Amino acid sequence: WYLSGLSTTPGATAADGATPATREQVLALMADTTLPLSVRAGIFLAWKSASRWDDLLSLSKKSFLLVTPTEIVVQWEKLKTNRRQKFSVHSWTVIQSEEPMSLLLRHLRSLRGEDRFVLTSTRRLIELLRARTSPRLTAHSFKKGAVDELVRLAALGQFKLRKLPRLTKHVDRKNDFPASTLRYVSTRVNLARRLGTQAATRLL
Repeated sequence: WYLSGLSTTPGATAADGATPATREQVLALMADTTLPLSVRAGIFLAWKSASRWDDLLSLSKKSFLLVTPTEIVVQWEKLKTNRRQKFSVHSWTVIQSEEPMSLLLRHLRSLRGEDRFVLTSTRRLIELLRARTSPRLTAHSFKKGAVDELVRLAALGQFKLRKLPRLTKHVDRKNDFPASTLRYVSTRVNLARRLGTQAATRLL
């Protein structure tokens, strides 16, 4: 537990110092055609799934269990939350959106076989963001901004705050499912839908 605490401290510090991204900033970055398609698609996914950029770096084409114009199901490969066991309730996120998902769809359909979802490092992402945004955004800004937005919506009664840890991939022991049960589930898309993260992604 002590070693685990030490390993998560740098990430927590980076998140504390991050400027939260806004929906407007995310949309502006997605529309910036001087950015690579993979980066723009990654920013969209980081915002919708309240994810760190490092979480996206572990994704490949096979990480996307379902890809349709209205719904995308992601299976996360390597998270801080599930690094000691392959399956946890944080392993799947259902992306539904009021905003068009055409950018993300176009990028996913361009990938082949074992292609990585994004190749842009966290350091390079920060360089790209600093050249375009004010106040400065970091790789943690999208997750922090998404959390702020969902907390605001929860205060308005539009979102159940109890679902937030599942989307943010944070351990919540009281509501967790046994990993031993999850590994037996073969219909992962149905499982992902049942976990309910789409209630959050629809709002972002």
